[in-house]
Amino acid sequence: MISAPFQRTAKTTLAIAALLALAGCLTTPPSTMLRLSRMSPLEADPAAIRLAARLPGPLRVRDGDIRLRISFDGGTAATRLVEEYGAVVVEAPAGTPGIGDDAEGSRTYVAALTPDDAASLADVQRRIRSWRAAGIEGEGQLSVMATACAEGPVPDGPIRLTTWMRTAPDDSFFVLTRNADLRRQIGDGTLAQIGRCGAG
Repeated sequence: MISAPFQRTAKTTLAIAALLALAGCLTTPPSTMLRLSRMSPLEADPAAIRLAARLPGPLRVRDGDIRLRISFDGGTAATRLVEEYGAVVVEAPAGTPGIGDDAEGSRTYVAALTPDDAASLADVQRRIRSWRAAGIEGEGQLSVMATACAEGPVPDGPIRLTTWMRTAPDDSFFVLTRNADLRRQIGDGTLAQIGRCGAG
């Protein structure tokens, strides 16, 4: 669980989950913890948010597989909301600042919100900021979750996942998790539930 306050007095959690809403803490560099602690989810430009994941070749991320969820609870029905958005995969040139080139046998995917979803998230940010300005403390959460499909057999041994985030067009991507072993984190049983791409 990684913390990133909406503003100084608000208790907010930025939870970064991996395949199949992976539970628990992953390999997160201290520099990322510091950067997230200084980031305000309510000030980030939704249209500029990018999420990236590097996975072994047999695993593929499709449109909607990476999901961003924002919630806020101000203590009343009128100040409580939950919204979730499925990001779409976008082109990312080789050597993208902060990501670099793919390692052998892996692929990197970058996802962004659609224009409609970005506008919706901006409206949610405005609503929460207005509640905060009215003195409503509340508790908020911004979560990123991902699923994937398999184009072929999942290889034996460690399955390395690295994830990045960017919140401004001119910023470099920063690492969220580095070389986390999905097999160790979620187990063979969960990995076996990953569906084949194009099935059903």
